[in-house]
Amino acid sequence: MDESEAALFLKVSRRTQQGWRFKNRGPRYVRLATGAVRYRRADLIAWIQRCTVGTADDRVAASSKI
Repeated sequence: MDESEAALFLKVSRRTQQGWRFKNRGPRYVRLATGAVRYRRADLIAWIQRCTVGTADDRVAASSKI
C-alpha cells in the first residue's frame, strides 16, 4: 500500500504516519529505491495487534479458563 492507502487503513493522517517514521515508531514499512514508501497489509495488522492493550475483563476471562 502507498502512504495514503495505509493512512486510510489505519484511520490516521499521512502526516501522522510520516511523524511515526521520522521518530522510528509506528508500523514497519518498505522504502523503495526511488525513495517511495510502501506498507504491507500484514505489517499494519501486526502493528495494530502489538498495540492492543489488555483490560481487567481480559484478565478475569483468562483466569476463569484455568
